[in-house]
Amino acid sequence: MRIFVKGQVSPKPHRELLPSGRLSPTEDVICLFPRRAALSDGAGGTGVYAHLWAQQLAHTLPEHPFTDNEALWQYVQRQEAPFLQKVEPLAATHAPTNYKLWIEGSSATLAALWWRPLFGRMVAEWVSYGDSAVMIYEPRLRRLHLQPYLRPPDQFLRNPHLLNWNGTGLPPSAFCRSEKPLPLDGKIVWLASDALAQHLYWLYLSTTHWGEARLSSLLPRYPEAAPLVAALLTYSKHHRFDQHLAQLKIALQSPETFQRFCHQLHQQELLRRDDYALVWVEQAKTQQTKKPKANQKAKSKPFPHAAHPRRVQTGL
Repeated sequence: MRIFVKGQVSPKPHRELLPSGRLSPTEDVICLFPRRAALSDGAGGTGVYAHLWAQQLAHTLPEHPFTDNEALWQYVQRQEAPFLQKVEPLAATHAPTNYKLWIEGSSATLAALWWRPLFGRMVAEWVSYGDSAVMIYEPRLRRLHLQPYLRPPDQFLRNPHLLNWNGTGLPPSAFCRSEKPLPLDGKIVWLASDALAQHLYWLYLSTTHWGEARLSSLLPRYPEAAPLVAALLTYSKHHRFDQHLAQLKIALQSPETFQRFCHQLHQQELLRRDDYALVWVEQAKTQQTKKPKANQKAKSKPFPHAAHPRRVQTGL
């Protein structure tokens, strides 16, 4: 049972130039491990060093899923000391930054996936906090599942809950996890930062009559979303959702192709301006070996002589 895992990160189009003369950092982070993956989106609108905090969360993802909201909060607290050890010397050179560090802290989201074999099949468990999405797609049924926190389409237009080492706890409403191990056969799982998750979710909704009505109902309350909704509704009339996903999977081949794909979507007003990150996980299809026909005899291979046994390396 092989697992296909691929992830990429793209900076936002037209990155800002900081006072230091450097381009603004990419705040989306992914980290791929042998049997788990993490995506964290640093919230640059609050606190400081959001991209470094996102790196801290993604790179230290534990080997087993968080059991509940409290377990996730304990993990965040454990990251405070090593994170401050990295950023305190940086903040100490600039008084306003140092003040903001201790007043506002640093914030980020987290979406994570763990997979393992269980009773002859590969299963996965996931956890998310904030507006970074865990999306489960079933191609045969053309059905997309999203964690409860992000199911209302307008959630992508609100300020999300965030993980902050300088906080006092985590509101449980933003914590979501899988109820039981999820069989991966016949499914695709994405970890996606908010802008790309919004793009995929809203594009999927635009392909259904009930979803189109839900998107249109957002416009009186969120008129700023009108260009994106209009572009997605028009695009969905000429492109199948599965066809779009095939192009996205091809774009994941390299950082350059992924950035080009995302920036072109932004130019077409199909994707709002932001950093973009995606992890694609699915069970690789196994090629079935052809059985010999009834009238064909399988060619027998000579058996090694018993007097000269060969030692076989099992790899176990």
